[in-house]
Amino acid sequence: MVSEEHPHGTIVLLHGFVSSSHYWSRLAPYLESAGYTVIRLDLLGFGDAPKPHDSVYDYDDHLRHIHRHIKALELTSFTLIGHSMGALLAARYSRLRPEHLDAVILLNPPLYSDTEEARFVLRKTGRIYRFLLDSRFRNYGWRLLRLGAPHLIKAHSNTSRDHSLMNIIEKPFIFDDLAKTTVRTLLLVGSKDRPEYVANLARLQRNSCVTITVENVSHHGATRRPRVIQAAIQKFLSELA
Repeated sequence: MVSEEHPHGTIVLLHGFVSSSHYWSRLAPYLESAGYTVIRLDLLGFGDAPKPHDSVYDYDDHLRHIHRHIKALELTSFTLIGHSMGALLAARYSRLRPEHLDAVILLNPPLYSDTEEARFVLRKTGRIYRFLLDSRFRNYGWRLLRLGAPHLIKAHSNTSRDHSLMNIIEKPFIFDDLAKTTVRTLLLVGSKDRPEYVANLARLQRNSCVTITVENVSHHGATRRPRVIQAAIQKFLSELA
């Protein structure tokens, strides 16, 4: 039910890799001021969420965690918005559990053609990133990075980080999920993000449920240009009303 205080309904936000619900601290107020109820979830293994050492942190584990929270909140109608890894999970969630979704918005999801490309592109980012991904001393590197970039890097375990990378980001199923979704979906790609993402849009099978927009933002448009992202979200949702 839509209240008078929040006339545009409910939005659930899913953050990305090694981040937390705090990632949305700049965008969420704009959405709330526009009349939405905004709920920010911590993904399994990140932020204040549980970090089970026996989890493999694959799609099934992450989606069970998300759905458990949505059931607990007794949400019967909502828009799901995910950033980066959270967008990959949102796309899969919408394909498997479309019944209560009004819409899905995917902000800057990794758009890799296959696992080989994902691993190659991530590691060509630079020497520091290769160290963070592959070095046997990478845990120390992530700790230092968290101290230097606390606005982006949040609490996580070594297991949740490494397994989520391997089982979500490096397993690019998003094209299949978007081809089969029945939920109205906005796919927002940043022109200043990795060039492979824009190039790989050609792989997306035609689906009338999916709208694609390329905005002049980097991977972290939600934090660096929140008004641009808010405007894109509102425009898409208003056209569905």
